[in-house]
Amino acid sequence: MNILGLFGIIAAMVLLIILVYKGMSNIYIAPLCALLVIITNGLPILSTFKEAYLGGIAEWMPVGFAYAVLGALFGKIYEKTGAAQTVGRFLLNKLAANKDVSQSRLVLLGLIVMNAVSVLLTWTGVSGIVVMMATIPIAFSIARTANIPREFIPGILMNGGTIAAQAAPGAPSIGNLTASSILGTSSTAALIPGLINMAIVIILGIFYMHKVIMKSIRAGKTFEEIEKSKSSQAQEQKYPNFFLALIPLAVIFLLFVIFSLDILVCLTAGILISILLLTRYLPEKGSKSVFTMLNDGISNGCVVFFQLASLMGFASVLQYSEAFQDIMNAVASMNGNPLVVGTLAVVVFVLLTTSPPATVQLGLPMVLPSVESGVLAAGAIHRTAVIATTTFECMPYTGAAIISMASAGVTFKEGYKHIAVQNIVIALFSTAITTLILILFPGLA
Repeated sequence: MNILGLFGIIAAMVLLIILVYKGMSNIYIAPLCALLVIITNGLPILSTFKEAYLGGIAEWMPVGFAYAVLGALFGKIYEKTGAAQTVGRFLLNKLAANKDVSQSRLVLLGLIVMNAVSVLLTWTGVSGIVVMMATIPIAFSIARTANIPREFIPGILMNGGTIAAQAAPGAPSIGNLTASSILGTSSTAALIPGLINMAIVIILGIFYMHKVIMKSIRAGKTFEEIEKSKSSQAQEQKYPNFFLALIPLAVIFLLFVIFSLDILVCLTAGILISILLLTRYLPEKGSKSVFTMLNDGISNGCVVFFQLASLMGFASVLQYSEAFQDIMNAVASMNGNPLVVGTLAVVVFVLLTTSPPATVQLGLPMVLPSVESGVLAAGAIHRTAVIATTTFECMPYTGAAIISMASAGVTFKEGYKHIAVQNIVIALFSTAITTLILILFPGLA
């Protein structure tokens, strides 16, 4: 075991966590941490940085561009035109049409709506963090209507529906796409176990949030506005019709899942249709507002892309190091079912990197020999690996967690525990259950 190299890896990861938590961008922190790994592992600095760090980014670029840049652009159109708010408000109004509905039922309906909207957006190509940002007005609307204390808004924003849909069969998520590219599997691999996992995460998440919210309400806590909350903006905006807002989502879903077209084609089609159908609902009229929206979407997408790319480069450098190979060998040498070993490896790597695409690229090559020999079904490890990537991707230092707290105006002490229960505890439980199902019923892969 290379002790100095292992220390370098641990130190690099701790630095990455601390510095990103303090507000520094991983776009420049990740390469610095990668240099620490390179130096402590005795690797040639310049050649390793070019081949491993930049090479890792270049290898991931075809998948990452579609997911990050086009996904963010589509999400920005959906957010600015009010289409996301339309979907949420329509469902909530329909479910809570009865004015005499109890507060407990109203809270439950609000949680169901939030999960439904998140699943709808995520399952049709919008990245998790973009979904969260686009649904901030919906979360505030639910909290205001049901008198839910603000400390629960981060948990509502980061509800189980988002992580469930990211790992769902057919979802154009980065985990699904990366696993398909490595294993040669379909995005709908292990369809039934994947849908069971989705149901477990959503149902348990709603049950938990409803229980803690009602306990807080009974204790006398209520919703309180925060100054300049995003939910109060654009009150005079005209929103698109509910069914009109669904068309771009349906197009992406049908092209990707039914016709199996490339995700670049699917998202591009969704963007073009959104521009044609929805831009007339922008608060400010004229081509300038359209161009501003598109510019903002592309800019946001590029930032997201390079944030993810920097972590992919860091993960690639880890793979080059002797110490990390020792860690991987220790995990791979564990005795047991190859599906369990492969899934556990992904859980360990996502805990270390909090990057689903990087984790999939690190974990799946370990089980490729078992897949190629026929001992392990490619569809089974595809689904459990993608599900396993959702277990630790919402650590407190990640961008999504930080943004959700800031948007709700609450502290980590107030709000993070509800994210942790949904996005870590429940996700770990559902990962274990899905793995067990595929072990007992391998034909479902």
